[in-house]
Amino acid sequence: MPDIYTYSDYRLYLEDWFNAAGRRLTKRGFARKAGCSPSLVVGILKGRNKLDAQRAERFAEVMKLDDDETSYFVSMVRFAHGFSRADRQAAWEAMVSAGRFRGSRAIGLETYAVFSRWYYAAIVELASCEGFRAEPAWIAATLRPAITEAQAAEALELLLRRGLLTGKADGGLQVVEEAWRTEHEIYSREVSIAVASLHESMLERAAEALSTVDWRERHYATYTIAVPSERMEELKERISRFQEQIMHLCMGFGEPRDRVVQLGVQLFPLSMDSPSTEV
Repeated sequence: MPDIYTYSDYRLYLEDWFNAAGRRLTKRGFARKAGCSPSLVVGILKGRNKLDAQRAERFAEVMKLDDDETSYFVSMVRFAHGFSRADRQAAWEAMVSAGRFRGSRAIGLETYAVFSRWYYAAIVELASCEGFRAEPAWIAATLRPAITEAQAAEALELLLRRGLLTGKADGGLQVVEEAWRTEHEIYSREVSIAVASLHESMLERAAEALSTVDWRERHYATYTIAVPSERMEELKERISRFQEQIMHLCMGFGEPRDRVVQLGVQLFPLSMDSPSTEV
């Protein structure tokens, strides 16, 4: 049977488990023992249905997983479907603490850490600023809001190990632009979950900045506008082009960089496509 500790996606593990089980236990037989319908099992494998933590324990029992393996399997489910960033983060930490997570999937969890924690991207950008010091204490005190020295040290170690930062001849660090841009193309499953967590985290930072950052150093603008549903893709495309223009502008500045900022643009519906006219 497949080694569960080499997985971070419970659906992939289930698929490989069924392949290994072969004719010994069909999906129909599995569903009967798990107390659910065969269509639900197939739907979970195909991504049409989600597996909740309670049912995950029942699945683990049918698969004859031991206590540690069951805990790990449930953590994979929570990692995929946690209700909040804190839930997913706790599940990720439980998977890492298993101590036996290894191979390519371990790299996937590291990718999750890089993309889900707001200060990883901030440290990468900070490394391109004048006066940057690759010292955890300096980084922790420089970021806003401040992070702990331990968090800064852990981030530096992981960014260096993943090749997103690299050493310079003078002992400093520099950004590996190509690695940072292509990272998301390699481990899409972990990143898709992590990016949602990152957006949540950045929105929290934006809310905090309203009361902690002087108005002369921030700019907030929001609009509530009625639009035709069929033009949403056009709006998203124009926002993407705007973001690219801002990025090119920032990369083309001739002056030394000395500050890291966050630009957030949000577009989302506040109503159904065709609200009912009935009272």
